[in-house]
Formats: sequence, structure tokens, C-alpha cells
Amino acid sequence: MLKRIFSRETFFSDEVRRPVSEIGTNAERALATNAERGQIWEEFSSESYKSAAAVRVTGLVNPLHTSLRLPAVSATGGRGYYRTASLVNIWATAPFLHNNSVGLYNGRPSVAGRMTAYESAMNMLLWPERRPGLKSIRRTTERSRFEFEDGSGLCVARKHAD
Repeated sequence: MLKRIFSRETFFSDEVRRPVSEIGTNAERALATNAERGQIWEEFSSESYKSAAAVRVTGLVNPLHTSLRLPAVSATGGRGYYRTASLVNIWATAPFLHNNSVGLYNGRPSVAGRMTAYESAMNMLLWPERRPGLKSIRRTTERSRFEFEDGSGLCVARKHAD
């Protein structure tokens, strides 16, 4: 750091919204509708969020059948973006990423527990081959169906007979 004051005047993030299509990761949280106009958390999102450009989200995968691709979605009303998280106190926020897929979740809020989770997350962050990948996605064995806004649907999980 060139100036010591830098660390007191920033929260170590660029505060930029990035389209989930650019990030290439699980889009589930970015597609949430709670903060859109007319929804329950509308008052907690900014006007710039609600008026953000639409994002076309492709490459959605059925986590139960990874060879099955889901239809593309046009995310509007602020959906379809992730904002860079702050690096301040990052040691206390592991596991990392929006879906907690990088690092151990041990349920231990003590400093020792947080440090164990942080060390695990940093190892996975710096060495991607150590990440669990699709194994980090919670799966169901129950029959499930995804309903689209236009009324159509898609079966995303079928219960198989043993």
C-alpha cells in the first residue's frame, strides 16, 4: 500500500455488479425475485438495482442430471447480477462465494472454528482442484418440478424405484 490511510478509507471491494453470465457460476441466488418491484424486499433495493439491464442467463444445469441443460432465462428488474463482496474480515465469512461452495462449513462460530473454515476456503480458492464441484450442491431424491412464469414447467427430479 502506498498510503497507510488506504485501508481506513475503503472496504476492499470494487462495488461493481457483474452479470452472472460473465461469472459462470451457480445462478440461483442471482435470479431471486425478492427485491424486484412489487415484491417483499422492494424497499431494500436501490433504483439502480431495479433498472439494471436485463441479463440472459444460459448454461443452467439440472444438478441431479448434469447432462440436462435448462432453458435460458432473461433476468430483469435487477436480477442476474452478483456484487463483489468486501474483503474486510474475510476470515470470518468462510465458506466463500454466494453458495458457500468454497471451504468447509463447520457450524463453529468460535475464532478457532472460523479460522479452520477460512484455511479450508483459502486452500480451495487458491487450488481449484481441491474444490468439491457439483458435490457441493445439495440434491433431493424427491420428485420436483420447476414452474416458469408463462405456466409451463419442467420436471427436474424424478424419484427412482429401487
